[in-house]
Amino acid sequence: FPALGALADPLATCVFVVVAFRATWPIAKSAARVLMETAPEGLDVDALRRALEGLGSSGTTDGGLVVRDLHVWSVSMPGGGAVGSVRATVRGRLDAEEHRRLVRRAEAVFAAAGVAHATVQIEGDVCVDGGDVACGGKGDGGRGDRHACMLHA
Repeated sequence: FPALGALADPLATCVFVVVAFRATWPIAKSAARVLMETAPEGLDVDALRRALEGLGSSGTTDGGLVVRDLHVWSVSMPGGGAVGSVRATVRGRLDAEEHRRLVRRAEAVFAAAGVAHATVQIEGDVCVDGGDVACGGKGDGGRGDRHACMLHA
């Protein structure tokens, strides 16, 4: 049976490859998701967008937030957390206190979705500087009716 002895090594190698692949595939898949900066498994980005757009403010905005950019990605292997960022606009006047409330409510929506850290930028027709709210330059090409505001946490 010399032919059987010659096949033992390649057969054992094939069995080892299958066992090793099955054992390492979940880790490789998770690492690829982190490296590709995809949304964490189990996180419904569309539901997160709807929840953010459902936020409104106390009567000074019309129709709540309009999400312009929403990004959520894994920063480590499973269980290590996710980060997110959102840029949204509101129609109407946005004073500093209302801005703070909207940012905190948006952060709470991210936290409820399992996002460990979120950067929230809300733009309004008018931003009134109120201490720790930074109102950036005009985002409308100089017409003067939009300001980008971000809360410094």
